[in-house]
Amino acid sequence: MSVEQRAYAEYLSGLPDPAAIFKMEMSPLNGMAILEMSPTVAFSVIDRQLGGPGDQMAETRALTEIEQRVLEGFLKIVNDALRAAWKPILDIDFQNVGSETDPKLLQIVPPNEIVLSIVFHIQVVDVRGSLSLCIPALNLEPIMQKLNESAYSRRNPDVPPEQTRAILDYV
Repeated sequence: MSVEQRAYAEYLSGLPDPAAIFKMEMSPLNGMAILEMSPTVAFSVIDRQLGGPGDQMAETRALTEIEQRVLEGFLKIVNDALRAAWKPILDIDFQNVGSETDPKLLQIVPPNEIVLSIVFHIQVVDVRGSLSLCIPALNLEPIMQKLNESAYSRRNPDVPPEQTRAILDYV
């Protein structure tokens, strides 16, 4: 897992084209977030959900609308894990509100806006790839104090392990 702060345009330029990108609401926070799944992982998940072995595809292409719908079942599992990971800070309800395959068409904030990019390295069967969550810093302002307190609690040995390990346990 890696966490970076960067401009939204930089985040978008680092995404593959085509990609499996989902716009997410983060209720009760305002604004949108992006969940991006590397194409190799996306096609492996789709293959597994449809009864296949989950092998890697030979060539990368854009997801069809049907394939995007199949991935929504997997996204519910990911959203539940994200909700559980964020719960010590705020009960965030991640909801998929749209999908896209071309990163250039995805505008949730202006290009120079600062975003938090969280990249998870995942494996499905023998296929490795990444899953990234992009959250505009502006969306996190209402909970910035809680995030700072959480960062402090990780350095404080008196905090129960279940609080400080929530993100690692569920994501």
